[in-house]
Amino acid sequence: MAELASGAVSSLLGLLQKEAQLLGRMGSDVEFIREEMESMSRTAHLASGHDKQVRTWMKQVRDLAHDCSNCVDDYLRSGDLAVHLARGGVRRYIWWTYWLVRKMHDQQNAALRLRELRDRVSDVGKRRLRYGVEIPSKGRAAQILPSSTPSRGSAAAPGVIEDEDDDDNDTLHQVVAAMTGDLDLRRGIQEHRTLEDFCAEKLVNWVSTSREQEPGQQGPSSIPSIAIVALDAGASSAAAQGALELATAHFDKSFSINLQALHHPWDLPVLPWEILYYILFQCKQHGTGQGEADDEKRRKAFQDKLNTHDEIWKEIEKMNIDDKIEEVKRKIGEVSGTTEEVKNNKIEGTKYLKATTDISIGMLHQALRLMLNSEGLSIIGRSSDTKIMQETAMMLKQHMESVVPKPPIQLDDIQYLDILQKVFLDTKPSHAKETSTNTATTLGEDHIKEILNNHKIALDIVRELLRWSQLPEGNSVKELAKGVLQGVRDQNSVIDAAISETEEKMNENPRDTKAKGTNAAIQETNEKVGEISSAIKFSLFIKGIVDKIKVPLERKRTLFILIDDRGYISEWEGIKNALSLLDCSNGNAVIVITNNNQKAQGFCSTPWEPITYSLVGLYYDIVLKMTSQRENEGGNNNSQIFRDILVKCDPNEFCMRMFAHAMYANPNRSYEELRRLLGSLQVFGNSTDAYATKAKMIFKFSYRDLPREHKTCLLYLAIFPQGHEIKRSTLIERWAIEELITNEDWPTVVRHGKRCFQALIDRWFVTPVELSAAGKVKSCKVDGLVHDFITKIAKKEHILDMRLSQLRAHHFSTFSGLRLCASDTIDTVVEKLPRYLHKLHLLKLLDLEGCQYHLDKNHLKDICSILHLKYLSLRRTDVADLPHEINNLHELEVLDIRQTKVSEHATKNIVLLKLRRLLAGQVDPSTSHEMGKPLRSAVLIPRKINKMENMEVLSNVKAYSRNGAELKEIRKLGQLRKLGVVIVNNENHLKNLLWAMSDLKECLQSLSITILKTRNEGDTDNEQKVLPHDLYNHLIQPPKVLESLSIDGPTKIVRLLTMFAKGSNELAKVTLRHTSLKKKNLVHITMLPKLCCVRLRQNAYTEKELTFETEEFPHLKNFLVEQLHETDMINFKKGAAPELEKIVLFRTSIKHLCGVGALPNLKELELKENEQLVLSPEAGTVSADPVILEDWTDSTDIIVHKDGATSAEKSALTFKKKEFKHLKYFLVEGHHMQTDIKFEGGAPELEKIVLSNTNIESLDGVDGLAKLMEIDLKGNKTILSLFATANHIAKVTLSDTCLKQGDLQILAKKPKLCWLLLLDKSYDESHLTFNKDEFPKLKHLTITCSKISGINFAKESACKLEKITWSFTELESLSGIDNLPELKELELEGKSVPLQVWRDINAHNKKLIHKRTQVQDEPKGGPTLANKKKSAFFSIFPSTHR
Repeated sequence: MAELASGAVSSLLGLLQKEAQLLGRMGSDVEFIREEMESMSRTAHLASGHDKQVRTWMKQVRDLAHDCSNCVDDYLRSGDLAVHLARGGVRRYIWWTYWLVRKMHDQQNAALRLRELRDRVSDVGKRRLRYGVEIPSKGRAAQILPSSTPSRGSAAAPGVIEDEDDDDNDTLHQVVAAMTGDLDLRRGIQEHRTLEDFCAEKLVNWVSTSREQEPGQQGPSSIPSIAIVALDAGASSAAAQGALELATAHFDKSFSINLQALHHPWDLPVLPWEILYYILFQCKQHGTGQGEADDEKRRKAFQDKLNTHDEIWKEIEKMNIDDKIEEVKRKIGEVSGTTEEVKNNKIEGTKYLKATTDISIGMLHQALRLMLNSEGLSIIGRSSDTKIMQETAMMLKQHMESVVPKPPIQLDDIQYLDILQKVFLDTKPSHAKETSTNTATTLGEDHIKEILNNHKIALDIVRELLRWSQLPEGNSVKELAKGVLQGVRDQNSVIDAAISETEEKMNENPRDTKAKGTNAAIQETNEKVGEISSAIKFSLFIKGIVDKIKVPLERKRTLFILIDDRGYISEWEGIKNALSLLDCSNGNAVIVITNNNQKAQGFCSTPWEPITYSLVGLYYDIVLKMTSQRENEGGNNNSQIFRDILVKCDPNEFCMRMFAHAMYANPNRSYEELRRLLGSLQVFGNSTDAYATKAKMIFKFSYRDLPREHKTCLLYLAIFPQGHEIKRSTLIERWAIEELITNEDWPTVVRHGKRCFQALIDRWFVTPVELSAAGKVKSCKVDGLVHDFITKIAKKEHILDMRLSQLRAHHFSTFSGLRLCASDTIDTVVEKLPRYLHKLHLLKLLDLEGCQYHLDKNHLKDICSILHLKYLSLRRTDVADLPHEINNLHELEVLDIRQTKVSEHATKNIVLLKLRRLLAGQVDPSTSHEMGKPLRSAVLIPRKINKMENMEVLSNVKAYSRNGAELKEIRKLGQLRKLGVVIVNNENHLKNLLWAMSDLKECLQSLSITILKTRNEGDTDNEQKVLPHDLYNHLIQPPKVLESLSIDGPTKIVRLLTMFAKGSNELAKVTLRHTSLKKKNLVHITMLPKLCCVRLRQNAYTEKELTFETEEFPHLKNFLVEQLHETDMINFKKGAAPELEKIVLFRTSIKHLCGVGALPNLKELELKENEQLVLSPEAGTVSADPVILEDWTDSTDIIVHKDGATSAEKSALTFKKKEFKHLKYFLVEGHHMQTDIKFEGGAPELEKIVLSNTNIESLDGVDGLAKLMEIDLKGNKTILSLFATANHIAKVTLSDTCLKQGDLQILAKKPKLCWLLLLDKSYDESHLTFNKDEFPKLKHLTITCSKISGINFAKESACKLEKITWSFTELESLSGIDNLPELKELELEGKSVPLQVWRDINAHNKKLIHKRTQVQDEPKGGPTLANKKKSAFFSIFPSTHR
């Protein structure tokens, strides 16, 4: 409310200041109102978010400001002489007298009205004091308002309240939007990723990074490993499937080991050798044992494990390991003499033996050298410990394998080294521990001397204190001295004992000490060598299993997938070390799927983190990406609290996604803000009530961070029905008209409106519906909970008028005071418009778009009497003409007459000085709709267009004079940004148009030119007639900021495309129609730096072949070809259009689309109603596989029959391997296109296939499309059977397929299907039944098929179903919903719901959200007005079934 009041007051202040001179005669009343409003404006900034009393007062301020503004507008409008002078001719003088009289009359009325308003202003101020309405001080307001750092689109600096006088509060937004990677982040946050996509992306990143690190590693490499945390069996299965898909693309082989299915649960823990054995078992069973029960698998695995165990141990026993170890022990005794010799000869080896741990490894080293007959004693003192250990391992291996024949199982050097390290370095015998303890408790000589010296000093101090005779006996200092002295005496006795013990040890015979040490070392070494025996045997056993595993691997890159749902894995390091023996340099890797979060990190190689296969993991990854830049710049690391918040949101995906968008919009959230949010979420559990409550908290968390004006603009959307599509341009116009964005000039308001719109998209308050070719959001809608939230706030803040039905509110401006009955529809209002006029006199906005009631001239005259009107939309109505009274709407700023029957002459005499946008003609038809409808004639350019200096958009206007003089007048419109003009193909029209364009080169951003043929003009000549050279050079000044160019029609006089493209470095979009161009005419657009969209429509190009040469169109992203009948080949050469993402071919005669498969960034391919088409490699190259034509003849050329006809009546769409690498979306539409589609390893990233009314004869290879998640099928009921083997599908949309119950069995067993949409005519029976074990993963069911009247869910069917949306004509039964344990939401849209259905809903064990959508205004051909009144009258009463 404060935002609205402040905005209204600000608008009024701007008007008073702007018109100060004209209002000067009003005297002190205006000055008083201005001063009071300034105070109220500043007060309004501090009143946000307070109690009802404050909000009520703010509503009064807002209404008062609107009344004052309307009063001033009335006065200014009637006294505006410019309106009458603009009429021209004799009438300007006749109107002069009338104007003087009218002005005096209106001044008098305005003075009286202002006096009344002054009294009201005074009363409002006094009322606040009378009722004790407290507005907090600025300091208190700062504490109440959310203390957030700036967000994207916010202007406030950290910790500072936004300045009231700041006109441009989007500076920070511009900076943030320009950050590197911001567009990528926006695209990532807006695209809805599935868990499968998320997991696949993380795994691919892990594999790629691991392989990049391998070449730089030295020494033996460890096998890369990562963990996937899957908290339930379904997630575990999906994660395993994703890992197998990864293996298909990045590994040569893969083995999936489900420990739960192979190992007995009573035999725990699973040892490392058992893991290796199960890998071996799976290698043996690869490709067999499918469908076996787990018990049978366990039995086979257990029996084979015993056999393998016995086989390997028999081989080990033949190697006589114990005998070899005994030989080593016997040689160790000889090391003592050798060591003595070393000492006597003063060799440095003695130093080494003392430094080595307990001298044991040194003795073993010397013993092995003696056994291997090495010459003399090695000088080992100069070698490092690591070097000695490695030499010992090598000699031990040589000794153990010095038999004939060579042992069948041989350990590597690294394994012997590992054994020695574990035996000699990791463990100590008990007597060694005791020795260490004794040594630790024995005082060193230096330590004892230091203690004695310190105590001597202490004794001297105490004795000095005791000499003080003046101290009394009981003095505390004296007592303290005695205590210290006694303590020192006690400690001296301890020290004496330690000294005596030390002296005894020092007096021992050195020879005796040496003998004892040598004997102990020999004994310890023998004990450790004995331990080596068992360690070698176990290592040989492990190596035996590994050797057996290597055989089927064939040194190929292999991925091992360990599925551990019950925590069987315990000794991971041992398992990993064993797997590292499998030639890790070949690129082997391990994935562990577990449900234990704590153990998951231990399964991951450094520096990787576990992948959490859940919504929490998905959105946690997104949030970390949103905030990573701030952390890199030194911000706080809030990663843990992010995860905690998402855990509290689980399983509410709405909350998680809203939170992610909030962090994207403002990644600089403080830890305190996040902590408060987490605290509020912890209060609630996971009940159905908590679902909506948590969603509301997350919404408010993001909403409170919005700038003041953005909040108001968001709440304004509550006037639209839920799910209503809202055009971006229309919405920004309405925000400006309603003065929700308070800036002085219109361009600034529009610029801020665009930023506000993008901010709402970024926060997911509104969701995109349609995107432009450049990727901008063209329309949006408000869905679900967001609409509920903003509706409640809007009603609370008095933005949504309770007197207007929400289904009709968007037709009128807010705060107009209009009251309508519940039965009043927009058609009712139009029919009885004279009766409603007294309610509409304050209306500023009237949107009649889509109104089906016949609007005649009388209705329009009544509308023209609403003098405050600023926005009038007659779009998609049957209006045939505009009355001359339209000029009475002096305040009108937007006039929309698109898609109407208004005659072209209706606009010729329009004189509206404040008009900013005149929107006429037809919307440019899309490639799939309205192509058969002729374009309406454009309306004529107003004669006084030069007077309308505020004009910004002038679309579909036509030059009417022979010389086109009115085109010259357009050049005076200095604010014109968008122009759509229709001219005749003659020199005068073209010259005047170019003249105007040269004067508008600094402001014109969009230009559309339609050229009409003259009567005596035939087809265009091959050579164009160009304007005289001097005149051409004078006029060739293309707009500097031109972004969009459309040319419809040819001309002989001037090369328009060349003129506007040459030097237009901002040009991003080019549309050509009927231009009959050749390739040489396109040369100037091929290298434009920002060109991203090209559309060739209806004979825009006439050559047989269109070739994209290397390095042409470097930034082209969208390419559309429509109704080109003379071109039969499009060829993309290597290196052409490297950024092209989307290709659309619609109703073309193109036979060959060459080189398209090699485009590196192609993501979307749409083929609509084409006669014939073959996908081929680049023209001029020979395909490895010839194209198979209709008569099944192998050839790379089209076969020509004797009559000249070709056999290419059938389209062959083949996706070969290594082609279409990034294609995600594929559409085929059209009955007359017989098509064979084959996927032969191509399009590995394809996610969605749309087949609409097609005649597809075969579809092969869909089972190999691992990323195919969605299919959309329309018409031809046999198409669904072509996807029988596509088991990765998660979403299916059906319409016009007329399926039977049995046909749905193809979908019933799909393991990943979670979305099913049955649209109109998709199902041909009245009852739909879900049987047991069908649709196991289905989560969302949407039905709009009118033929379905009953649905039945059997037990254990659709057990994961969460939401049902059913729009019905007649509902007979809905049974079995109590069999749906996960059901959360049920939406029913229809006339009535049977009593039994209500009982079933109420009996459900969870609270369901029931939305009974109201019927909006009936379309043309619907019920009569009387019937509509009757149904509306009864609709206000509750149903008797409730």
